[in-house]
Amino acid sequence: MKNKDDKVKEYCTKYFSKKTALIICPETLHRTSLKKLLIELGMGNAKIHIEEDFKGAAKFIENNRPNIVISHYNLIKYTALDLLEVHVRTFPNRIDACFFVLTDDNSPSAGRLALDTEVDAVIATPFSVKSLEESIVKSIKYKLKPSPYHLSIEKAKAMILSENYNGAKDLLNEALTLHKMPIMANFYLAKIRRNTGDNLIAEKELLEILQDNGTHYPTLRELYLLYGDINEARKQYNISCQILENYPLSPSEIPDLTRLSIKNAMFEDIIKFDQVFSKVKYASDNIKVYLSAGLAICGRFFVTKNRFDEASKSLQKSAQLSSGKPEILKNLITSFIYMNKAEEALNVLNTYKSSDTDEETITALEFMVNSSTLPLSKVIEEGMRLIQRNVKDYDVFKLTLDAMEKANFPDNKKEELVDKAKKIFPAFSY
Repeated sequence: MKNKDDKVKEYCTKYFSKKTALIICPETLHRTSLKKLLIELGMGNAKIHIEEDFKGAAKFIENNRPNIVISHYNLIKYTALDLLEVHVRTFPNRIDACFFVLTDDNSPSAGRLALDTEVDAVIATPFSVKSLEESIVKSIKYKLKPSPYHLSIEKAKAMILSENYNGAKDLLNEALTLHKMPIMANFYLAKIRRNTGDNLIAEKELLEILQDNGTHYPTLRELYLLYGDINEARKQYNISCQILENYPLSPSEIPDLTRLSIKNAMFEDIIKFDQVFSKVKYASDNIKVYLSAGLAICGRFFVTKNRFDEASKSLQKSAQLSSGKPEILKNLITSFIYMNKAEEALNVLNTYKSSDTDEETITALEFMVNSSTLPLSKVIEEGMRLIQRNVKDYDVFKLTLDAMEKANFPDNKKEELVDKAKKIFPAFSY
């Protein structure tokens, strides 16, 4: 450790010599580098264990309690965060435990793991041994020789996890006297307030912390969650903006932030979320679908403002992320039709429909597109043909009735069709 002073080296040796470690990483070269560094930091070779997959690693943690875990983020059907849950259950007090995540996702969003969870550091691959050492030592410096203040904070955090709030409060009140700026102690006291439903006082205390440190991430995050609890959408949105001004967007937040932007009619924010999402290497299908739905709504907003070029871009991007979800495709088709872009609507349907989507739904969506360009007589003829084929789709009935109305069909013919629709859709109205 040439670049570390003697004291840090001494603390590292003392800390790591008493610890055991688990490494889960598919790359042999990375495993070798990690093992070499742990030995240099003071850990014995026999104390370092390697597992190949999540199940083996989780079982090893539960049975052998390794203090230090270094895991690649992507564990096939699982992620390192699933493994972190097991490790935190095993070591609720994190002063003697560390968890590091390796990732080949170099986007700024990857770093949010260390803010949102008990991950100590996120290490981008490829790495040099020197950069690896610096990341690990820097992230756990306070654990190497913890102050009485940090010891109290970590013990209190463990008590909060087990819902021993009275014990945690005693420790945190004591911690207030152990530091000149006890922000974390005040933060966890406010967190206990929120956990126990005392939201008004929790809000007051969190806002007081922000007066001293306006960018304190745990406080901003807790306030964001609190405003969600009490359905204060505007306040929650404002806090989310404050967070994003100072910290990268986490992909896992895209669904919540999309909903929040829609609630507050801030549709253009969704474009920014998509820009971040496009740079993220690992993201769930759930996030893709939420973002797709959000972009569809964003596209509709642009349509209402006659900003058709922007609308088309949003709608096309929504289609790409939709995974062929029929309800999303229907929204996209409706927006394209409104812009008199039936060809684009049909292209979206043909390109992005899923092989899992049933034939009846596809037929109904095709009818939606075609009805925007066909003569009224053809719309009625095709609509009635589908209804006689027992295609049970709300919009098929609605579009057929619209065409009948415009073509001045007799009321009794329209009423017959409305009655037929109500047998399938009791809430159908026309």
